[in-house]
Amino acid sequence: MKRTRRSREITNIDDPQRGRWGRRSRRGGRRLFVELLNTEGRIFQFNAVVESTDGSSLEGPVVFYLHDTYPKSVIWIRKIHEGRRAVLEEVTSYGVYTIGAQVKNAQGKWIGLEFNLAKLDDLPERFKER
Repeated sequence: MKRTRRSREITNIDDPQRGRWGRRSRRGGRRLFVELLNTEGRIFQFNAVVESTDGSSLEGPVVFYLHDTYPKSVIWIRKIHEGRRAVLEEVTSYGVYTIGAQVKNAQGKWIGLEFNLAKLDDLPERFKER
């Protein structure tokens, strides 16, 4: 298996994935987004999703990068749903941060994506303030 491309250095100690994966959630026929599942209580829960947007098949694995405070902050997802979606399921968080992802584009080249949870419109402000 080919190796993923190297990430950039961490430049933001508080949000280690911010700026490491190209600062865009969409590129190369791929998109990283978040599905909010639950915002009740002290934590919120979400799915992180990478999907194909150009009609080409999504080839696994997809590598997700969470905040470094997670016990397992780098997670490889090999299961691709319907040839177009990889889902990191039921992630919990106390506050917002940037999620990174590495995925292959239609030509088989590794590309980086990132999504800042602070940009979620439906996320209550109490989480954005942490």
